[in-house]
Amino acid sequence: MRRVFLHTGFHKTGTTSAQAFLFANRKKIWPHHAMILPFRTRANRTRMAATYHSSSRDPISLDEFRYRLRGMFSEIDFKSDRGLIISDENFSGLRPSLNSDPGYPAAADLAEALVDEVRALFPGEEVDITLYLSTRAPSAWLRSLWAHEVRKGWTPLGLDEFSEQFAALSDLSHTVHAIADRLPGCTVVEHRLEVLSMLPFGPATPFVDFLDLPKAELAGFDRPAPENHSPSTEVLQQLLELNRMDLPLEELKERKQAVLRAHWKKAKS
Repeated sequence: MRRVFLHTGFHKTGTTSAQAFLFANRKKIWPHHAMILPFRTRANRTRMAATYHSSSRDPISLDEFRYRLRGMFSEIDFKSDRGLIISDENFSGLRPSLNSDPGYPAAADLAEALVDEVRALFPGEEVDITLYLSTRAPSAWLRSLWAHEVRKGWTPLGLDEFSEQFAALSDLSHTVHAIADRLPGCTVVEHRLEVLSMLPFGPATPFVDFLDLPKAELAGFDRPAPENHSPSTEVLQQLLELNRMDLPLEELKERKQAVLRAHWKKAKS
């Protein structure tokens, strides 16, 4: 029986750390499961097709997502029994703060299309598919999302204003339930970052559990290191003030990069 593990969201829930773990241990995982991580979905433009559909939400853009998936899958040697692991939070669509419609309105459509294309890969075979969604406590998630938009976007909103504006988006479990309702033939699971962070493999724990390897083999795996740290509150405030200035886009980027370079240099010293 083929075993498939699909991690399709959500943003700012430890996804970078989990993906770093998978990449660091790819040579140990490959004999058991093929892996598709963001560097591949970017190169194939599958990620772009998913995020585009989350804003357009029309049949043509969803067909483009399916087409890109088929092209990506065709490059992989699955042999007779190799399973599949996919991890890309953008397969649920754009970050909610970038979507024209609230939340993850296309997540269920994208999940259903992904599962359909995975099943089509293995005609006549029994395929056990688990769709995993990483979540986070609402207040912590909103702060992380805000920090990301301050650092890489151009929001002029402070944390309180941002949290108030996007409060309705913070219950990610609502989207999890919508996806589960659309996929009755799949196992849909949700794990909160706060709980996973207390475990030895942290955000990578659901992948370790899925691999179900002997302890001796698992002992040789690299443990995940924290990734994608948010700058300090002081630095975020500096970046926020820059966002509030009427600066040309290129100048804004350069000045924000200078603030971040100084921060990371100081942090390393």
